[in-house]
Amino acid sequence: MEVNNNINIDTAQWGKVNQARQRSSLSGSDTTSFYRVEALDQAMKATPAVRPEAVESAKKLIAENRYPGDETIRGIASLLALKIELTKES
Repeated sequence: MEVNNNINIDTAQWGKVNQARQRSSLSGSDTTSFYRVEALDQAMKATPAVRPEAVESAKKLIAENRYPGDETIRGIASLLALKIELTKES
């Protein structure tokens, strides 16, 4: 069995981390701060349910007679045909 020492570990820093963990566990507090969750919740509430620029872009795409393009339609058709052939063979 071979043991390799990791000389990249800063033992002084590791000791500080352990001390901080011990202090937080000894504080007797069994609650956790959910500040990141609260920030996310606030950001979600501030985000509009409908984005007008996305709706306008979708309307323009739908109005185009060639959306989706012929190449896209052919690609999808080829994939569907392969799937049907594989299903029949199984």
